[in-house]
Amino acid sequence: MSKYPPQYSSYPQSPQHHHYHHQQQQQHHQHAPQPLHHYDNRRPYPQQQGQPQRYQTSQPTLKANMNRRGDPRNPAGASLTGSRGRREWTHGLCGCCSRPGICCYSCCCPCIVFSKNKSRLHHLDRYNTKHPKRGDSCSGDCFLHCCLTSFLGLGWILQIGSRGDTRDHYRIEGGCCGDCMANWCCSPCALTQEAREIELEENFQGDNHALLSGV
Repeated sequence: MSKYPPQYSSYPQSPQHHHYHHQQQQQHHQHAPQPLHHYDNRRPYPQQQGQPQRYQTSQPTLKANMNRRGDPRNPAGASLTGSRGRREWTHGLCGCCSRPGICCYSCCCPCIVFSKNKSRLHHLDRYNTKHPKRGDSCSGDCFLHCCLTSFLGLGWILQIGSRGDTRDHYRIEGGCCGDCMANWCCSPCALTQEAREIELEENFQGDNHALLSGV
């Protein structure tokens, strides 16, 4: 007889004994209850007798930078159509008369409005905030547009690409042919329409900034 208990026996154990001991440890870990960690946001339902424990997960709350429509590039809540989820312009091409200031500015100095629209859209796309100077009026885009308009009358050609960028940014229906016709037939109306669309997102971002800062 050994003077040691079986589990402390100095003699080597058989392989069958080690296999049995390993199975016992695995069963113990499988049936052991798993504690809820401090980062687990689940809370148990009221448990009834004879039923397994169930959990419900808390839903995330809405952030302050989401309004009731929730899309800064569609603040007016226009309905999306088609398989690509596109929408129409918020204001029509012939609705430029409702903003006579921008319309007259587009007629007299289209190069400045073109440059300001392009810089405002680029700033929104990159920083999600409105341009601190309401757009760059004196830039290379303004100079190039002015030269083409003054000497050749072809400044509206530059507006085709800018209008396409605006449509892509706001997911607006249309194509290159429509952009070309809009700028060729009524360049001031097209510039005014783009400026008003950009202004909607700028106002939306400004309101959300005020909410986040507590102003």
